Amino acid sequence: MSMYFIGIDISKYKHDCCIISAADQKVVSKVTIKNNKAGFNELLTIIHSLANPADIRIGFESTAHYLIFPSTNMIAASFLQLIKK
Repeated sequence: MSMYFIGIDISKYKHDCCIISAADQKVVSKVTIKNNKAGFNELLTIIHSLANPADIRIGFESTAHYLIFPSTNMIAASFLQLIKK
């Protein structure tokens, strides 16, 4: 399977996500999700359709308390790769 990189721009009410294929470095998907459980379920559905969780790398900015809800949901789904600067 191919590896994918997912970048998430965290904000109060929504999160903008961009999924890029590592193989050809092309954008596979751009999606905006709400900052709630339904929004993250939507993102997880997309992630599950792409590859095995071991082939997914996710990075997002640490934006104060807005990061708390997304990171909690993603840890529960076993997808979190926290990238720190």
